[in-house]
Amino acid sequence: MPNDVLKSAGSVTGVVRLRPGHDSRTVFIILLGTTTFSIPTDSIGNFTLENLAEGEYRLRVLSTLDTYKPLDTVLSIQSGVQSRLRDTLRLIYKAPAGELPEIDEVNLEYDTTKISARLTWKKQDAALASAYFVYRKHEDSAFVRISDAPVKDTVFIDDWRSGIQPNEKYAYSVTVLDAKGNEGKKGLAVTLKAAVRYTIDTAISNSACSSGECKYDVDSIGNIYLAESDGTIVRYGHQGTISRWSYPEGGSMLFLRALVAEPSGSNIYVLDLKPLRVWELDSSGNKKWTSNTLSSDGGLNFSFEQSGDTLLVWEIDSRVMVYLDKNGNILKQETSFGVGTALFSTETGFYSPRENGVTLLDQSGHLIFDWALDNQAYPQGLTRDPAGRWYVCEGATPAVDVFSPEYVLIGSIPGTGYGALKYRSGALYLQHHMDTKTLKINVGF
Repeated sequence: MPNDVLKSAGSVTGVVRLRPGHDSRTVFIILLGTTTFSIPTDSIGNFTLENLAEGEYRLRVLSTLDTYKPLDTVLSIQSGVQSRLRDTLRLIYKAPAGELPEIDEVNLEYDTTKISARLTWKKQDAALASAYFVYRKHEDSAFVRISDAPVKDTVFIDDWRSGIQPNEKYAYSVTVLDAKGNEGKKGLAVTLKAAVRYTIDTAISNSACSSGECKYDVDSIGNIYLAESDGTIVRYGHQGTISRWSYPEGGSMLFLRALVAEPSGSNIYVLDLKPLRVWELDSSGNKKWTSNTLSSDGGLNFSFEQSGDTLLVWEIDSRVMVYLDKNGNILKQETSFGVGTALFSTETGFYSPRENGVTLLDQSGHLIFDWALDNQAYPQGLTRDPAGRWYVCEGATPAVDVFSPEYVLIGSIPGTGYGALKYRSGALYLQHHMDTKTLKINVGF
């Protein structure tokens, strides 16, 4: 017979699993409609089906133990191919009469933006199951119950706020509670690796900054500027270079703004309090100009920002906004501007953090939106990316929450700490108030 008529046989290997402590060698793997079957070669459940013609087969898996339901599935065989089943075959356990059922089929959906796991399972007989408990284990630890109270529904949400750590591996299991409070055995576990859509780098760790005193900025090409507590300005270049210089004339530096004039270097604008004025320094730390003394009521609460080609000095206590050009000339001065708390610029106006929220203002200081935020005792920072997404540094937990342009929560970045936020060159920067370090967060939302 010609060689192109006869086709070589194919085969398939796989794994069939029972509950822990039950031997998988009690299982038969049968190809229905044929005389072919297999028995696992070890207690783990490894099996092989050989010498199979190309085609699709109905497969039945059953155990000699009467506590398991048969499993029916379909497999495809290709000529001359030794294939392997991608998924483990698991038989469903049937609790004997008088025992509480075990939850062996838990569905898990994971959201990489919210770092959130959604667990669902089938509702059990109400006569045997009045509620459920949910357990979680890290790959290096034992199971711990994470549902404080019995779960009446068949849905449970777990996220980073309740302990999921990015890029770690976890397993979940569910137990049944009857009406008397008796708890059944844990069912088969479902596993998860908590992948995320961002990476966190420690851009700078600088002990010269005492807690909360470092003022910083990042220019559009990723150079980081720190005004340290010892009166030194430090530029950490995006290519690894470090430059230092002392503040001119021994001024009392409070705020610093770094603005790119051209790709080869940046101008640095510093707000001095004594007297209240603005300095411009070149990329080598040399003074270029000093503005005239700005009017002030003598308070010490200021915000120093930049919007386009304009420098903004906001005197919080007196609610006076002073506008300067990039030559230090005062363009105008407005009184009764905005609200009486710290004011920071955005691409479209200003924002002012408040208890459990943020007040958004337009360029003229008029209210745009009063944004109520959950879990934000007092937001530490806010910025936007070019797509209009908002990033808010929480005040209640050390995290950054990500919102759509319509102010809808779409994700979280936990473990970042507290501090002012900047969005530059496709990345977030956060000056950690407590750990005296600057984080660079590469985001992929």
